[in-house]
Amino acid sequence: MKILSIDLDYVTRYYNSFFVQNMNYSVAEYANLLWDYCKNEYGEILNDFRMDVDSFLYINYIFNKSIINSKKIVFGLYHDAIMHELIGKDDLDIINIDLHHDIYYSNSQKSSRYSNAITESNWVWYLYNKNLLKMYTWINQPVSEMPSGDFYTDENELKRSFCKRDDFKFDNYDFDLVFVCLSPQYMAPQHWHYFELLKMNYLIHRGQAPVVHTKRFMNFDITSNDSGILNNKYEL
Repeated sequence: MKILSIDLDYVTRYYNSFFVQNMNYSVAEYANLLWDYCKNEYGEILNDFRMDVDSFLYINYIFNKSIINSKKIVFGLYHDAIMHELIGKDDLDIINIDLHHDIYYSNSQKSSRYSNAITESNWVWYLYNKNLLKMYTWINQPVSEMPSGDFYTDENELKRSFCKRDDFKFDNYDFDLVFVCLSPQYMAPQHWHYFELLKMNYLIHRGQAPVVHTKRFMNFDITSNDSGILNNKYEL
């Protein structure tokens, strides 16, 4: 199964320079709480956040090329929502355009496969450990954090390719699944409308409203609490 995964946080320019040092990780998983915290602690700092326009143009181009012949295109608010589409699927060949590798970032995330605690930070590792992943290609940014620790061991047989977009060439744009996510805890609210632009592109090309997964894979609905987007006037 050939999959294209696009995370809008790929266009952020501020994450590593600001959040790694300043993020309050107690609210990091809850987008509305996180951005309220930033405003309360640092004032109108969100107005200083900028997106990488070239990165968005790249995403927009790849997405629009993929609309033409891909079998299924869906959207999600969080990246682990891609798992809703992968139940019962195997032999997965995934190209992920993303600021983050989503393999794992801590020992707890690495071992969470035993309790099926799948998050946006370890869904790739889960697929690998379930022997569902044929190939994983991560198109990252210069500021992206590479896997560390014991990831590079002989026991790790994850077939992978990590590269920048200038070093990767698409053979074609025909996918069994295209998944686009917002990742609102990594995208400042003033940039959320770029997610809506891609949804509008889908509507124009396909003539129907897109499927949008509002629930995280572990039965977590961000529309029912303070974890994400509560009101969206652009909802299609």
